[in-house]
Amino acid sequence: MKKTGRDNDPGMNELMAEVLIISLVVVLGGIVGSVMLGYISLPQKSNLSPFAVNPVQNKTTGNTSLELHLVTGDNLHASNAGSAGSYAIRNMTFNIIDPNGTRYQVVMCRSMPTDTVVKPGTQLFIFQRQKGVFFLANSPDMPSCGGGGGGGGGTGGQTNLAYLPHGAWRLTIADTGNANMVVFDGKINL
Repeated sequence: MKKTGRDNDPGMNELMAEVLIISLVVVLGGIVGSVMLGYISLPQKSNLSPFAVNPVQNKTTGNTSLELHLVTGDNLHASNAGSAGSYAIRNMTFNIIDPNGTRYQVVMCRSMPTDTVVKPGTQLFIFQRQKGVFFLANSPDMPSCGGGGGGGGGTGGQTNLAYLPHGAWRLTIADTGNANMVVFDGKINL
């Protein structure tokens, strides 16, 4: 059998290996450069904070509030931008959706200290003071929530309202600061 020049030339395999290695280095360099220049962003670490949510009846008004219990995970910190409706848990967005699909943003009650740290084991409540005005506080009777919040005890302010219409309400909690992802999405029958 006659050997061709190609069978005798070991440089052909070396040349292919060099081309593959050079192209691999160029592609890898492009990916690293894109990440460093910000063209490609890597996912951030989320505030991994699982919540347990239960409806509880307010002893004062007889209406239902939602009890949020931070089960485990990272501490969450309150912040205040200085105006009504801007009190919130830093980098977290709380939304409640009624059975008709209307979405309401839940804001932190102004009476809560702005240096509040929500640690695992902390209990919070979501309640409604006016139609469509929902607050997050460490007590369902928290007074002076601002932005239509009034008091929760029925004297000297507004009482907590019932969740109407009755049916399956939905609570979503999103990490909007770091990972931009939903950390809780659950339905609650009220």
